[in-house]
Amino acid sequence: MKELVLLGLNLFLLVLFVSLIRKKNLLAYLCGGRWWLTWLSVGVITFMDEFTSIFYAPSEAHRFIGNKAIFFIIFTSIFIRFSTTRMVEIAEILEKNGIKGGGVYSFSYLVLGPKISFIAVASIIVDYILTACISSVSAVANGTTFISLPPFIETLLPFAIIWFIAGLNILGIRENARFTFSVFIVAIFIVLNLITLGFFHFTPQNLEVIKASFDNVYRDLTEDNLFHAMYTVAAGVGSCILAY
Repeated sequence: MKELVLLGLNLFLLVLFVSLIRKKNLLAYLCGGRWWLTWLSVGVITFMDEFTSIFYAPSEAHRFIGNKAIFFIIFTSIFIRFSTTRMVEIAEILEKNGIKGGGVYSFSYLVLGPKISFIAVASIIVDYILTACISSVSAVANGTTFISLPPFIETLLPFAIIWFIAGLNILGIRENARFTFSVFIVAIFIVLNLITLGFFHFTPQNLEVIKASFDNVYRDLTEDNLFHAMYTVAAGVGSCILAY
C-alpha cells in the first residue's frame, strides 16, 4: 500500500511538473521591451524563502520553548499568513499612489518620511545578509553530518554558497527565478514524500506528543495572570519567528 501511494504521488508530481515546464512563458514574459516575472515565479521565490526554514526552524524553536513549539509553529504560521493580507493591502496603496516596487522602503517613505524609511531598508538589508550567511553555514553544518569533508572545504563551502547566490542576483531576477523553480521542484518531491511517509508511520505516541504541546500552552495561558499569558504568547511566537 505504501509503495503504491508513493509511486502514484511521484508519478503525479512528475506529470505535473513536466506539463508546467513545457508551457511557454511559465516564469517570465517579455512586455514593452522588459522582462516581467509571472505570478508563479513570484510565488515560488516567496514560498522558497519560507520553505527552506522548515529544515532547521522546528528544532531551533524546540530548543527555546520545548514541545510548545508544535503549537506555536502552527499558530505563528497562521499569524504570518494573516499578516500577508496586510502586505497585499500595502501593495495596493503603493500602486494607487503610483509607487512601484520597494515594499517596506516605499511604504515607510510614503507614511513616515525619509529617515524612518532609511532605517527600515537598512534593517532589511542587514537581516537579509545575516539570513543568507546563517542559512549557508547551517546548511553546510547539517550536510556534513552525513558527508565527511576536510575542515578547509567545510570552511570554504559557506563562502561559495553565498557568492553563488550573489552571482544569481547579479545575473538578474529572471535567471534567479529559473534556478529557484528547479530547486522548488526537487524540494517538493522530497517534502511531499516525507509527509506521506510520516502519515504511514504516525503512531498514537505521536498524537500524545502533539496533545501535550497544546495542553502545555493552554495551561500557561489559563493558570496564571494575564501578564504571564502575554509572555507565553510573545515568547512562543518570538521564538518561532527568530528560528525561522
